[in-house]
Amino acid sequence: MIRPVSRWLVSAVVLLGIATTLVAGPNDPVTGDRFAALMSAQAKTVQTKLTGMFPESEGYAVAGPMALIASGDDRIDRIFAAVRVLCLNPALLGAAETRLQEAHGLEVRNLISHIETADQSGLAGFRGVVAEVTLEGMTCTIRLATPQQTRFLIWASQQTLPFSDHLSPYAIAVSDYLYAVDTGNVFAYPPLATAFGLPEAVDIYANPPDYVIPGYDNYMGFLLSHRAIHTDFAAGLLAFIPSDSLRLALRDGAPAEAYPNKEWPMIQQEYRKFFDRGGDLRAINTLSRTGFDTLQAGEYFFAVGMNGAIRLGRELSRAEVERRETETGRKLARANHAFLFPGEPVLTAGAVFIERNAGGPRISELTAQSGHYFYSNVSATIREDITLRSDHYLLTLGHALKALDSLGIPCDTVLVRKF
Repeated sequence: MIRPVSRWLVSAVVLLGIATTLVAGPNDPVTGDRFAALMSAQAKTVQTKLTGMFPESEGYAVAGPMALIASGDDRIDRIFAAVRVLCLNPALLGAAETRLQEAHGLEVRNLISHIETADQSGLAGFRGVVAEVTLEGMTCTIRLATPQQTRFLIWASQQTLPFSDHLSPYAIAVSDYLYAVDTGNVFAYPPLATAFGLPEAVDIYANPPDYVIPGYDNYMGFLLSHRAIHTDFAAGLLAFIPSDSLRLALRDGAPAEAYPNKEWPMIQQEYRKFFDRGGDLRAINTLSRTGFDTLQAGEYFFAVGMNGAIRLGRELSRAEVERRETETGRKLARANHAFLFPGEPVLTAGAVFIERNAGGPRISELTAQSGHYFYSNVSATIREDITLRSDHYLLTLGHALKALDSLGIPCDTVLVRKF
């Protein structure tokens, strides 16, 4: 039985003390001083400028850098530290290039276009537009790309092999395949890495590892057995409604960490199913105050990006999915957390529940349940993530509260829980 708590008082100092720094590894969060540098006002300024230039209502989506820690290789850093503009319709690429060149207050230089012909040198295989821009004295790299070419960048960012002459032919073949998908070729077939003398792990659709906890029921049972919250302000509760002071402390004391997706081997298969089934990324939006008023009642998956924006998509129950698939005779295209900020680490992720009444929508519940970022069953750390870190992940919801506050969306009666 859930026991909501209405009045808990706690200081931001206590919360900050709880938010211990974790050791950063390949799938671990970026923390500490590096985090502060990544969240600089200048970096946010670039994304804010691009968001105004490329609105979602016109078929664009501005995305942040994919690589947050410098690798030491200047070429690689430029590739994956670029701010991205996703053109959800491939036909928008040319128009986006023109809009970028004509932008006021944005100095564009070294613009290179690889729309129809793949890059053969820098990042072999990339199709899109690359430009160095200067805004308010800061110079950074911007990439214009389609969702399929964003998939290419995600694949390329996960390769441990260097982009040498050995890997480049396969990279170009992957790009050719994704370009065919972009242009409507439903018969496009993905190239096999082994045909290029490369290991199977390099394949665009490499087989993911086995689940660490076999069986969905076993996984969910283990997860839900750790629902109880154990922090300095709540011990043994399954959920709580934060007081004004606690909500403020959660917001201001949210962990200074950014979390990468833990399910890289599975992402490409998820994207493939989504697009093969006719999925449309325009069903995913950045939350706004006016957009909130239009939300239907139900569950949504959400994440908060490095720039503090909150993006979300509708989550359907298994029963609803089965009903729709039975009625249509077709598999339903389903997005998830991995689609919200493609390739980027996030500040938090989970589920938000909306209720509607005569006064409009309200947020009733907020959770930190995200397999992709926190509780991946293909991650070797899954048991530790659930048993040792789930209370810590709960605190990341402070970023969601901060994002909602900035939009003027009330959450004073929200029920907070881990899963």
